Amino acid sequence: MAHVIKNVMCYFYPEDKDVQLSKNFKVGEFHSRNNSTIFVEQEIIETLQKIRNEIGQPIDINSGFRSQAHNTAVGGSYNSAHLWGCAADFHARNMSAPELAKIVSKMFGRNIAIGLHTPENYIHIDTLYRGNWYKESLSNKVNSF
Repeated sequence: MAHVIKNVMCYFYPEDKDVQLSKNFKVGEFHSRNNSTIFVEQEIIETLQKIRNEIGQPIDINSGFRSQAHNTAVGGSYNSAHLWGCAADFHARNMSAPELAKIVSKMFGRNIAIGLHTPENYIHIDTLYRGNWYKESLSNKVNSF
């Protein structure tokens, strides 16, 4: 199946770290370890901003864009949406990952991919593999939260 990636912007770290991508998100939040180039898809920014608006509290991004070396180091999938700037792993400070996943699922349904990582208390979203819902790991698909 072909996947379409649209409107991916390229930024440079640290020069662009303070560039405002939306009301509540800056380029630096998507920075990959040991890499000066940052790719961020516009739709992932818009999705995160909608989630932020809905829950009414800050979202902390654990992982946005990843370079190939960073992705390998953290055990990411060889075809991870993070490599294309189309994914984010994040948590809300006053909310559990399952609570956040339920809200995101209700907001977007199968229009995005959602992953639930309860041990680390974060969720993954991406716009590359739409309709995939994962619980705990990419090998454990589920149909709902």
